[in-house]
Amino acid sequence: MDKCHFDYIDPSFDANSAAQATLNVIVGTESISLYGAGPAGEPLALKTQTLSAGQSDTLSLKTEWSKVLEEEAILNWSYESARCAVFNAQATLVPRRMFDADRLPEYFTLLLPPGDYTYGYDVLTEYECFLAYAADPTLNSLAEQYFPGEKPTHLATSWLKHLHNIAPANDFAIFANLRHQIVQVAVLDRQNLLFYNSFQCQRPNDLLYYILLIYDQFKLDPETIPLTLSGCVEEGSETYRLLLRYIREIRLAQAAPQQRQGPAGIPGHYWLDLACLAAMPRS
Repeated sequence: MDKCHFDYIDPSFDANSAAQATLNVIVGTESISLYGAGPAGEPLALKTQTLSAGQSDTLSLKTEWSKVLEEEAILNWSYESARCAVFNAQATLVPRRMFDADRLPEYFTLLLPPGDYTYGYDVLTEYECFLAYAADPTLNSLAEQYFPGEKPTHLATSWLKHLHNIAPANDFAIFANLRHQIVQVAVLDRQNLLFYNSFQCQRPNDLLYYILLIYDQFKLDPETIPLTLSGCVEEGSETYRLLLRYIREIRLAQAAPQQRQGPAGIPGHYWLDLACLAAMPRS
């Protein structure tokens, strides 16, 4: 799969100017990414850090995570506000009428193997549902430890809120966001959320399979319904060209105008999920 590493700091950005900036951080078992935003949303810092421990070794993950959080100077400055989102594939939508915050583990009985999980949920008022998620306890505790004062959210929440704002008012739309080897896919019909799920993708063919499966499941024509991509995909790459063989129109997602004016060499769709997190209203 494509890689989209970025490492940018505005020359004027320092510990003093951070007091007027906001910090947005996404933490996962495979990487950490951050977006330092100025008063108008302009990017002052955009960075990714890949983690080698992955999901298989909790102790190594905690050690590596702690090292990154302690050594990255930007993460230790004082900001006007800071927000953190966790990311993994273990998230599911629950209709509002069926949701019970005391029964979160039950929503994952058939979805996850037995194990130690920290459960959480976010409200998606736009779709009249809740997003429940099961996170690695290490991931969740580190997020709470280093970003106190505001409950961590799941990355899917801010992304789905963003899609509600940009989806066409009179047609279907399919969106996909790629982070490393996980793709998030959402289907909307006139701004109503019909489907959300995440899939593991080791190769471009895996991604193609899941995307075409969604088109088929909802009886949508890839000749007429475009696919909007964000995250780790390069225009013209093997992954992009493979999708274009089967889907007539592929669009690369755009952020807000001030966020589109990001650093040269870092396309806006690379860090759209960070922009979505930054734009989400404060609770």
